[in-house]
Amino acid sequence: MNITIEKNLLPIGEKAIDRYTISNSNKISISVLNYGAIISSVKVPDKNGNSENIVLGFEDVSNYICEEYLSNYPYWGAVCGRCANRIGEGKFILDGKEIQLEKNHNGSHLHGGIEGFDKKFWRVAVKEGKDHISLIMSYTSVDGEEHYPGRLKVDVIYTLAENDTFSIAYRATTDKPTPVNLTNHTYFNLTGNGTDIARMTIKVNASHFTPLNDKLVPTGEIIVTTGTKYDLQEPVTFEEGFKELPEGYDFNYILKDKGYLKTAAFITDPITGRKLKVVTSQPAIQVYSGYWCPRICDIGGRLSGVALETQHYPDAPNKPNFPGIILRPKTTYRQITIWKF
Repeated sequence: MNITIEKNLLPIGEKAIDRYTISNSNKISISVLNYGAIISSVKVPDKNGNSENIVLGFEDVSNYICEEYLSNYPYWGAVCGRCANRIGEGKFILDGKEIQLEKNHNGSHLHGGIEGFDKKFWRVAVKEGKDHISLIMSYTSVDGEEHYPGRLKVDVIYTLAENDTFSIAYRATTDKPTPVNLTNHTYFNLTGNGTDIARMTIKVNASHFTPLNDKLVPTGEIIVTTGTKYDLQEPVTFEEGFKELPEGYDFNYILKDKGYLKTAAFITDPITGRKLKVVTSQPAIQVYSGYWCPRICDIGGRLSGVALETQHYPDAPNKPNFPGIILRPKTTYRQITIWKF
């Protein structure tokens, strides 16, 4: 195992973007920024041993704050919070009181608001083990940030191991009741060469999903996918899926397994031989195949990557039939997602 730390790549006010790259002996390396806890690169070898970046991200960190990126804002590789995905109209009732959050997308609150965790600087501690290296990313969200109640302390622990697993563990505590739903918004493209994802295959361990209204907020229904164009229980190429869904996938799938750790999704590329298995403690996964993904600084573009966002259901505070996401004092939010290459 090895770690490289690049300090002061880009000063921003009194702080600066640093990059931490951890690697194992099997040519797998992960680069993480202290800004947004962004995963900027995941290099994985193909069947011939050629290692390439399989996620959407920039080598030049200044691109993350350039006008073109901020105006199109795809959240590449970032941690999203306090609440990932959407909260309809940005409001909900908590213990009898209406909470109005910032609205930042089509009249809703999306991925934590105007300045969510994706735009914050995180403290970083390195912990090295015999067969793994962890980056402990920490951030404290103050009471009232984006109008969320409570002071929320968050740790996101990134761990690369010699057995070719990369885990993302989340911990959070609060001093007031507050909704919490954390995820990571990395876009994967296993081709590693900029080709779109059409030839890749996907399988999702889910027989139900939560349909959306015209503002992309869940209606509250839970619909069976089996035998429909939304069904991903058996492997399908994205190209086949796009024939039925011209704009691709952007749906919250409810995982079938109810145990603590369960397989959520599996993607493969038949040419390079790369594969990725996603295992999680979360109850659902948002599959977004990037139809609206922008092309910025010669990276990305329509259908250039698929985001596999393990999460609780969107708009959960407004849907009593969805699993709750309210974190209360003296309890700890804990979730984990594991990528197996």
